[in-house]
Amino acid sequence: MTLAEFKRQRRLVAFYISAHTSIAERMRRRHQALLALIIILSVVATALAFADEESHINVIVDAPLPVWAGILSSIVFVLALLDLLFGWGRIAAEHEEAVRRLDPLAALYRGIDAEGGVVNTGGLDLDGEYWRVVTTIVRIPNRAFARLKGQHLHKIEVSKALDSAKSAWPPVISIRLRWRDTRRLLREYRNPPPAPPPDAPAEDVPPSDSDVPPNSSK
Repeated sequence: MTLAEFKRQRRLVAFYISAHTSIAERMRRRHQALLALIIILSVVATALAFADEESHINVIVDAPLPVWAGILSSIVFVLALLDLLFGWGRIAAEHEEAVRRLDPLAALYRGIDAEGGVVNTGGLDLDGEYWRVVTTIVRIPNRAFARLKGQHLHKIEVSKALDSAKSAWPPVISIRLRWRDTRRLLREYRNPPPAPPPDAPAEDVPPSDSDVPPNSSK
């Protein structure tokens, strides 16, 4: 394995961990919020089922409390079906499993000696291990790839800025970095660099991690 390929795979593993963690946390929050709503409505519906039939609640429709218990029970049933349909808990578990499998792989990359431009794996098939993991875990949706990559790179920049401003408030650093990069992008858009002459030799473009990695899907 070349040093450039080693560094590329190491960066991608770090990105995969960040992306899968972000997806898992978001799906887990949705699943827990839906479960909390189901539990609350179920408790309220159960309480209303034993209420006096002469008591009424006028919300959109005027109906006795036992009828409202039935309405809430129907809503709970629909929410339970939506939970099965969207499968947020299952999706969160799949991405959490991906993180659990990627963590040991990241530890392998951290323990490899890559000094002097030579990757010393100590006889370990690191490239094979990389592909065995990234091709068998759940894939990152293509529609979320750009957002997750931007989030990962932004987190790295905030971490670097905190090294030189240890007492700064992270949200302030985040806003400052976003404003700096947005302003630079707008400046380059308004004043694009001059195009090279037609007879200028083409420059060699090094491989970039900006390409969609293999662990992504449509």
